[in-house]
Amino acid sequence: MNMISEQIKELREFKIEWIKDVPLAIDIMREAADTIEVLSSKLEVESIESGKWISCNNPPSHTNEVLIFNGKSYSVGYYDGKEWINAIHPVEWQEINHRYECESLGGKI
Repeated sequence: MNMISEQIKELREFKIEWIKDVPLAIDIMREAADTIEVLSSKLEVESIESGKWISCNNPPSHTNEVLIFNGKSYSVGYYDGKEWINAIHPVEWQEINHRYECESLGGKI
């Protein structure tokens, strides 16, 4: 689970005695969690579509292979939901653009 997902989970489960007595506060916390979740998803999609590098603190929500940069070199690996596989001290990642690879070899998708 990535850092944003953990924070969303904490917001959804957030329970303090005084907040139980204030239904509006509970609704506000749930709405905040929903908003963060939606914005996080949009940011990930935008980053993937634009080919931007994404911090490894915000790993992909899938286990497909991605391009990983550790500050000095590149590797291909994936995030298994708990840790990065085939990556030493990963810093950033981005989706592998298979369309570009195929087109650069003269093929088309």
